[in-house]
Amino acid sequence: MTILILDDFDQVITRAELEDVCGDLTTTGLARLDTLEQNAIIEMNGYLDVRYDAVKCLDPAENDNISILKQKLVDMILMNAYSSITPNNIPELRETRGNNAINYLEKVADGFIKPKFPIQEEEPTTPLRHGSSLPKTDNYF
Repeated sequence: MTILILDDFDQVITRAELEDVCGDLTTTGLARLDTLEQNAIIEMNGYLDVRYDAVKCLDPAENDNISILKQKLVDMILMNAYSSITPNNIPELRETRGNNAINYLEKVADGFIKPKFPIQEEEPTTPLRHGSSLPKTDNYF
């Protein structure tokens, strides 16, 4: 795994339950966790890149507040792991925490939450709408 270690999962799930979901944590389970982590990082970067430098946000040397992103990353990974096993029977806790992580990232991208993450050097790429209502078709006010 690139950003997370197995100890990061211990805060929210037991090792036995993690092995039940991902498999043996020495070979196939670690490979599966690597794949799930990479997918979650790509998804997280999509939200963070709107306002922040996502590469620096996920680098412990550049970001002192990486612990909140690690927690959200773990929640997203666990929700995706459970959904790949039984898509219609995800535990409520995992679904709630995963959706909360995505909602947090959406709020960060929209600017409603402003964490102290490394900001992009260039202007944000959020599309802006200009103008008002439809143009007038007659001269009556």
